[in-house]
Amino acid sequence: MNKDLKDKIYTIPPLVLGVIQDNVNRYPEDIEGTKRAQNLLSGTVNYNQLKRILHDMKNFTKNGEFGKYVLAGGQPFETWGWTVLKNDRDFIQQNKKSTENTNNMGGINGRRNRHNRTHTKKDNFLTPPNALVSNSSNYSSLVKPGKLMEEINRIKELML
Repeated sequence: MNKDLKDKIYTIPPLVLGVIQDNVNRYPEDIEGTKRAQNLLSGTVNYNQLKRILHDMKNFTKNGEFGKYVLAGGQPFETWGWTVLKNDRDFIQQNKKSTENTNNMGGINGRRNRHNRTHTKKDNFLTPPNALVSNSSNYSSLVKPGKLMEEINRIKELML
């Protein structure tokens, strides 16, 4: 969800409201989706509701639930909704991009790039530089650097 748009309220155009009103009058009240349609007749919808309705409308067309699709506003509502969302999202993205460009051109070093996330690399996967040397005399099974060739020769003899 876009945090800049989450509290935004949209006014539904009169043409789309007319389509919803006609469909509410046409279908009986016991059909699923009429309550949502009656709520839409208030004339406003917020960002979260608009996203949810558009998502549901996409699923209505896939599942063949034409009655719910029409009650939600049908093609006019869907076209209006996607257009409004795209325009607002693009507007927010352009504002972020222009702020970034101005900061880069103006040489403002005090501001951090909002799009970059800081992270640290873990170096625990690196092997220690002296992995072959034993730190204790109790571990005779570890190969010491001077004895490496002797161990390799013993292994070769055993393989033959």
